[in-house]
Amino acid sequence: MESPDIARADNGNTIEITGSGLLSIHPNSVSGTGTFTIKDPLGTPIDGGNWTAEMLNSFVPYDSLAQFGAPNIFGGKAAIMIALSNGFTAILTVDCAIFAPPGHTEGVTVNVQGGLNFNKEIFGETLFIKQ
Repeated sequence: MESPDIARADNGNTIEITGSGLLSIHPNSVSGTGTFTIKDPLGTPIDGGNWTAEMLNSFVPYDSLAQFGAPNIFGGKAAIMIALSNGFTAILTVDCAIFAPPGHTEGVTVNVQGGLNFNKEIFGETLFIKQ
């Protein structure tokens, strides 16, 4: 994630999140870090800090862009448990819509455990690169 991906909660608050990392499905593992900013419905920052990937809950690959000369570029959906620097944990879901099944959209959602569920993707640019 380079530019902030943005998701919105039911109360109108948004979360902007950036970062990058590595994941592996053999064995299930993940590493990564980034930043987040939570804003109220008027766009005023009310919380923020850093996040760190802790556990890969799941990864579903879609397909690659091999037919277009980019065999290492994939779509997919990852669910990652992250630790937020404000003391909360969350499930970060990253969805790269390249060759995604119907109903999938590009972007992220962030379900803060014991907090808000930023479950409406507003803006996203995500990508999975096979190394």
